[in-house]
Amino acid sequence: MKLKDYIGKVMHIQIINKENKYYISKAIGENISVYIMDDGDYEEQELIGKIEKCIIIDAIKGNLIGFLLTNRKFEN
Repeated sequence: MKLKDYIGKVMHIQIINKENKYYISKAIGENISVYIMDDGDYEEQELIGKIEKCIIIDAIKGNLIGFLLTNRKFEN
């Protein structure tokens, strides 16, 4: 499957580590990496090692970019 075919799909991912502004994760059941942008909603220790649900929103330079679909934290 081409990377662009994943755009719009919901996947389960396991977050492995954080580099710069992105969390790097692996798709469950697939051999692909998904990058999740760190937008400050979560602390690092809340996500690393966890399995989360995300939607793939883009494929840039051979990498999939996803957005977490779990409950988000909002600051008032």
